[in-house]
Amino acid sequence: MAPLTDRTTLLVLEGTGLTAADVTAVAHARAGVTVARPARDRVAAARESAQRIAARRPVHG
Repeated sequence: MAPLTDRTTLLVLEGTGLTAADVTAVAHARAGVTVARPARDRVAAARESAQRIAARRPVHG
C-alpha cells in the first residue's frame, strides 16, 4: 500500500496480492482503494469478450 496521508493509505488493486490485512484496512476506513491501469484494462478486455460471446448466443449464469 502506498501512503495517502499521514493517517490513511491507498490500496492499489492490481489483480494479485490482496491480503486479509488489506481488506481489514479498507473495511475500517484506514485505507482507500484504487484500481491500477493494467487491472482496469484486463477487466475491460474480459467484458468486451463476454459481450461478443453473448451477442452470438444465449449465455446463462
